[in-house]
Amino acid sequence: MNEYTEKAEIFLKDRRIKFSASYLKHGAKFNDDQKRGVERDIWRLTLRREKHNMSVRFGNSEHASDYGNTAPSAYDLLACLTKNDPGAFEDFCADFGYTEDSRTALKTWKACCREYVKVEAFFTTPELEELQDIN
Repeated sequence: MNEYTEKAEIFLKDRRIKFSASYLKHGAKFNDDQKRGVERDIWRLTLRREKHNMSVRFGNSEHASDYGNTAPSAYDLLACLTKNDPGAFEDFCADFGYTEDSRTALKTWKACCREYVKVEAFFTTPELEELQDIN
């Protein structure tokens, strides 16, 4: 176990959060996957604590995709979560190099906003601050 994976595992253990990964399918996940002819493993990753849970669809990297044999780790999920408020669309575009008239940028911003609402509802403010160190 490397230091990144260990940090994620300790973070979850200390908060009594359970992580699970369920394989969904092998196919296109991201906007340009289909155009590029790329397929990857798509997983449902879930965090559970007492009566609360949070799930996201997760597209594994092309390298790690092997028809469900390599599940993403807790670190993979925690490192990729939207841990900061995406803010206004215009600011999001400026921060990440998108043009404001891009449909892809708008779709990406909306997805980040939806994910951030889930993350903010599941984790406390101090936990969110600690999560920012898992990257």
